[in-house]
Amino acid sequence: MGNLNIDLNLENFFHKSNEGIALLKDDSSFIFLNKGKQIRANIIFSIANILELKQESAYTLARVIEMVHNATLSHDDIIDQAILRRGETSLAATYGNSKTVLLGDYMLSKALVELAEVDNIMVISDLAMCLKQLVDGEWIQLETTNPFSLSIERYIRLAELKTGSLFSWAFSSPAVVANLDSQSVEELKTIGNLIGIIFQIQDDLIDFKDESGKEKRIDVKNNNPNIVLSCMGLKNSHKHKFVEELLDQSLKESKEILNEKEIELEKSIHNFCTRNEKYKSFFKLVLQKISTRTY
Repeated sequence: MGNLNIDLNLENFFHKSNEGIALLKDDSSFIFLNKGKQIRANIIFSIANILELKQESAYTLARVIEMVHNATLSHDDIIDQAILRRGETSLAATYGNSKTVLLGDYMLSKALVELAEVDNIMVISDLAMCLKQLVDGEWIQLETTNPFSLSIERYIRLAELKTGSLFSWAFSSPAVVANLDSQSVEELKTIGNLIGIIFQIQDDLIDFKDESGKEKRIDVKNNNPNIVLSCMGLKNSHKHKFVEELLDQSLKESKEILNEKEIELEKSIHNFCTRNEKYKSFFKLVLQKISTRTY
């Protein structure tokens, strides 16, 4: 599961039938598309290869998930008022909120049109549920006006919806198209969900690092949910402000929760691979990448 050395042809996918939308001809749009690590697409290709899925189907699923992911990021940057994304000026900062919203909507619609060509109602249904969960997660985040009062349980649910849902689809979609047994599909969804939670916690911790591809402490600035702030709120009787003196302990507790989820992930992977040995080397690499992620 190394970096993809294949061309997903996102530019053509993006351009095709764009009705002359000028923004879609701007190179900045393609820089945004291609700056990502394509982790979800990489997962799809790895599992598709194990299942000997047709290459055409694997490419379609990979393009779809990258477009959906990029669409959610473009919308997130508006909600979060983020200036930077992937070390570059965000689309919202470049084009303004109105055009960025439409750009995100366009990417979502293009993804759905392409996925329909796979002609598998279950994989389409699963993505529809995934999109609903993504929006549910955004609503929870938007309505969380005080991240310090957000319980850990509620935070985990938010991470499941906002991040875990798309990872679940990345792990399960090639299995669904390949008609893998339902138990294995559900286990892959669970594994993807756990990885999404871990990624969200890691992102929250990155928010407090000096060097990253995002503005430092942007969640504090914008009052966004963040597991570190939830842990801080448990120790702060006022539960409405950032307390520098509580940061180290809050970071420590956040990392402990992260470790618990990593252990849960390892158990889920072990149980899955007990019945599906051919996935062992793939998941070994997944665990390695997850545990060493720094950005």
